[in-house]
Amino acid sequence: MYNDKEVQKLLDKLDIVQVISEYVTLKKTGANYKGLSPFREERTPSFVVSPVKNIFKDFSTGIGGNSITFYMKINNISFVEAIEELSRKYNITMSKVVRKNDENKSEYNKYYEILSKVEKYYVDNLINNKEATTYIENRGFTEEDVKKYNIGFSSNQWDDLYNFLTKEGYEEKELIELGLIKKNENGNIFDVFRNRIMFPIVNSYSKTIGFGGRIIENNENAPKYLNSPDSLVFNKGKELFGLTNRGQDIKKKGFAILMEGYLDVLTSHKYGFNSAVASLGTSLTEDQVILLKKYTNNVVIAYDNDEAGKNAILKAMYIFKKHDFNVKCLVVNDTIKDPDEYLRKRGKKEFTKILKTSIEAFDYLYTEFSKDVDLKNHTAKMAVLFKLKDFFSVLSNRIEIDIYINKLSQELSIEKDEIRREFETLGLYKRTKIKKKPETLSIETKRKSKYDILEESTLRLILKAPNKLNKFQEKKFENIIYMDLFEKLGKINFDIDKLKEQEFEEEEEKIIFNLSSEADAKIDNIENYFKDTFVGWFKRELIFSKGESRENQQKYLKLRDIEEELKVIHIMNEIEKLYEEFKLLKESDYVWKIIN
Repeated sequence: MYNDKEVQKLLDKLDIVQVISEYVTLKKTGANYKGLSPFREERTPSFVVSPVKNIFKDFSTGIGGNSITFYMKINNISFVEAIEELSRKYNITMSKVVRKNDENKSEYNKYYEILSKVEKYYVDNLINNKEATTYIENRGFTEEDVKKYNIGFSSNQWDDLYNFLTKEGYEEKELIELGLIKKNENGNIFDVFRNRIMFPIVNSYSKTIGFGGRIIENNENAPKYLNSPDSLVFNKGKELFGLTNRGQDIKKKGFAILMEGYLDVLTSHKYGFNSAVASLGTSLTEDQVILLKKYTNNVVIAYDNDEAGKNAILKAMYIFKKHDFNVKCLVVNDTIKDPDEYLRKRGKKEFTKILKTSIEAFDYLYTEFSKDVDLKNHTAKMAVLFKLKDFFSVLSNRIEIDIYINKLSQELSIEKDEIRREFETLGLYKRTKIKKKPETLSIETKRKSKYDILEESTLRLILKAPNKLNKFQEKKFENIIYMDLFEKLGKINFDIDKLKEQEFEEEEEKIIFNLSSEADAKIDNIENYFKDTFVGWFKRELIFSKGESRENQQKYLKLRDIEEELKVIHIMNEIEKLYEEFKLLKESDYVWKIIN
């Protein structure tokens, strides 16, 4: 574990703009930087970075914090992992105390070590096996590709891998746990993977966690593909093949391409389509979709061009739409069965063309469900609606639902209200949005909401009465946008006529004009409004000071007295006198003056 001093040292040395710029395109606006939220899809930038304060704030999601917080959130890793990666990445030396879970971590590392050894063993096997190298060459992979993707080969012998690993000093139970070997009923040990082209399964941290093997012989009794079983380091329902480098390839492209097999993905990567991934021998899972959502909200499903592939598209599509993905489907009007074959036969240029013409999910479904259907027949139309039930049942965005209903109305020549009634009879539209109970909101969330209102009121007041600026000059704004506006407007004394003298973004100007208009409408009595705003800041500062003074009983009790007195005085002069007393109290030695 790292102590607070070491963590602060790391934060001081990190350039928050540099850290965040690897994930978000930032544009300088005054003292701050702005960009689109990396945590949700948006069109208007609401993500703000303040290098002066060394913090960021995403106003679309409410997420905020420092460089470490951002790195944790964007990569979905722990606090300690974020610290270790950032310090390593930016060459910042840190000291730590002994962690309690080092023993558990050691077990993980041991398994990673074994799997890394196995990976090299398989690669060496491939190089030395003519049949395997010929197979790989025929699939378009060069010697360089083999090295780059660490493609290997498991021999056809029963216990070659077992003998190799035990000679290296590894225990039988470890190899069984990793799914590398098994025992039969007679107690005889044998290798799980035999006579297969081996593909290492790598997690987003670039660590090998398992293997996928493709058989190279014609054997109807053996599965075409075989995956490592789940283990301490591998859960195939929660990993995606081809997802490496922290998903940066997907983030840069802005979308992922979901494929079926290892060769599809590796061939795609070989041709430059590095955002291609695949589920691991199973149907797509919700966990895999949630994992992918860390990197993008956009996906193109590029499954095999056969009936099994089409059925798999439907299942995958519903899961993606359930999690609010923008989904398209790659359609190959050809005899070519999968992306691997298409790329090898037609090349990168042609694949790019069909990728660009991918069909939006709803259009794909409608086309498939309305094939060979007489759409002049009302019963046939109702049958199409029934087939679309599962798709509509996972949609949560009402605007999106209305768009699709409009399309259906036009395509089927049915009134929109009739379609809605039909879907209601099928059990749709009955889900209600669960509202959070007020008590479930954290104090911090309530505070932030309250403070935003206070900071808005302050800006509104000074825009109406610039002579009040001096009363709020030293206030510390929490909302980065309002903080930036306060600073910029202060330079022109809150004179709207002088806006052009400062560099304001279009969005900032909108906020200013809205606040100014609200000031004219809401502020009837400037002095009363000023008093309420001043008291709001006073109470806010009292709360923070009480929190900081809990270990100093005398000071804490005095702050409580001031708080109680503030409740009963209403004359502005008396409030300001009390505030001056409060400011004195915040000085470190004042408490001793009042008790001695």
